[in-house]
Amino acid sequence: MKKSHKATVHIQVNDINEYSPVFKEKTYKATVIEGKKYDSILKVEAVDADCSFQFSQICSYEIVTPDVPFTIDKDGFIKNTEKLTIGKEHMYKLTVTAYDCGKNRASEDVLVKISIKPTCKPSWQGFNKRTEYEPGTGSLALFPSMHLETCDVPITSVWASIELETNHIGKGCDRDTYSEKSLHKL
Repeated sequence: MKKSHKATVHIQVNDINEYSPVFKEKTYKATVIEGKKYDSILKVEAVDADCSFQFSQICSYEIVTPDVPFTIDKDGFIKNTEKLTIGKEHMYKLTVTAYDCGKNRASEDVLVKISIKPTCKPSWQGFNKRTEYEPGTGSLALFPSMHLETCDVPITSVWASIELETNHIGKGCDRDTYSEKSLHKL
């Protein structure tokens, strides 16, 4: 039995697209301030276990939820397409998917929660720092339209103090030293 000379054989193994993209997180969360347009709110990221460059790369992301004011780019950055107001929605829930370069869709889509935070800060609203009063005209409501703006933030306690001051008579507690007749005259 005769044998031939040895030969080198090159075998090329082609990767098949057997794995689908998988997101690194189960859910993604972000908070934005109402009335602003962002260049980037947050980034979602998926990975693929395929070996070849072609099938292991994530080529695109897509927001599956219809009619939401957000877009996502090919790198997974989400941004809003319009200024968001808390009157419309307090929180948006988006479903996002990913595709590898072999067009395999993510094995599971991911949930993205974007909360809208109001621009205001809790504070007293609707009062004037100065009120004119003419003696002898009767009672005067000092703060008829004053209210506490809470911006939908839970308030556990409120502390307020009011200081009355005059321009033309004694200031502070020195009125206690006047007689009742003198006070009425003043």
